[in-house]
Amino acid sequence: MKTKLIFALAIVLTAVPAMAEQELVPYIGADAKWSHMSFCKGEGNNLIKRDYPQGNFYGGAKFNDWVAFEAGYESTTKKTKSVTLNSGDNLYGQTIPSFFPDIKNTAKSKIHGFHANVVGFYPVSEAYRLSLIGSLGLSQVKLRVSNVLAYSATLQDSFQFVSRRWIPRVNVGVQHMLDAQTGLRAMVGWERTGAFKNMTTAEFKYVASAHNTTNFGLGVFYNFK
Repeated sequence: MKTKLIFALAIVLTAVPAMAEQELVPYIGADAKWSHMSFCKGEGNNLIKRDYPQGNFYGGAKFNDWVAFEAGYESTTKKTKSVTLNSGDNLYGQTIPSFFPDIKNTAKSKIHGFHANVVGFYPVSEAYRLSLIGSLGLSQVKLRVSNVLAYSATLQDSFQFVSRRWIPRVNVGVQHMLDAQTGLRAMVGWERTGAFKNMTTAEFKYVASAHNTTNFGLGVFYNFK
């Protein structure tokens, strides 16, 4: 926890020296994203959705032509996957016994949380108003996977995995200014959701573990200047 707090403080301190150089230019924006997060073999990979539509809403302040600080909130939609399991199949680390009838597991998953980032810009074309963009940040993310296990039409159990983590995030991409205030950006990102390891449910002794997330987004932003 101490390392994560130091990391978060470092992000803020990296941005502070630039604040004194010029007047701040605030901005807001939104991205539509596609996110891919798979789970580990035997710990949810056969039961949980891997691909999610995702929205990202953010606000920031640009200190100069090269540096900005940005904070926002992002969330996937809730995705559902139903799987019929036979004898010998894996259910979150447990093998279905041979004497069990076929059972159906329905998993609903969602990941969301707040993030803060230091953003860097590198202009590459004044004629096309084009810049490279990159960011380094930290997210406070919550992952929830709710399950309904149906043995028959009338006999069911329910359980869920819920965990919250501080995780690092990295994004790179390109932005294009349509005019002096409005722009578009395309970003490719990585988030360390692999930190969600060995999530357990005490009542059933199931376990789920995620891999890291990759995502791609297209968005629009507006500068208040």
